[in-house]
Amino acid sequence: MEGRVVEMEGWVVEMKGWAEEMEGCVGEMEGCVGEMEGCVGEMEGCVGEMEGCVGEMEGWAVEMEGCVGEMEGCVGEMEGCVGEMEGWAVEMEGCVGEMEGWAVEMEGCVGEMEGCVGEMEGWAVEMEGVYDLVSGITNPEAFFPPRECVPPHHHASPWTPALNFNWSNS
Repeated sequence: MEGRVVEMEGWVVEMKGWAEEMEGCVGEMEGCVGEMEGCVGEMEGCVGEMEGCVGEMEGWAVEMEGCVGEMEGCVGEMEGCVGEMEGWAVEMEGCVGEMEGWAVEMEGCVGEMEGCVGEMEGWAVEMEGVYDLVSGITNPEAFFPPRECVPPHHHASPWTPALNFNWSNS
């Protein structure tokens, strides 16, 4: 039984490790979300810059060429952000797959623990039987007559059967 307990403690430690890994994945995902929000902010900034450029184009043809170059840079940045987001999506799919594997492993652990509980319940029933047997043995009156039934001339202990015992109790 001690081996089972040690094995179960090992499972608990392993499950805690998985929980920490999952927390790490969640932290990574939150970091990815933060980076994505940063990219969205950059894109909105680029849109704002483009709108400013459009306003300046009406008055300044020379500046318009610079704005076009800036817009191309923003488009390149956006494409980079999209590529980064696709990479994060692939990473997240890997995390989901890993978590599904852990769920399957945990189901196996739960099944094993249920088996252990069933085994322990069986032992409890066995122990009740042993207790009943032992309590019968340690109760001398279950096997031997009470002390009053021993004739006065006989100095027997309550653990020895009475000699010349009157079974009719008269």
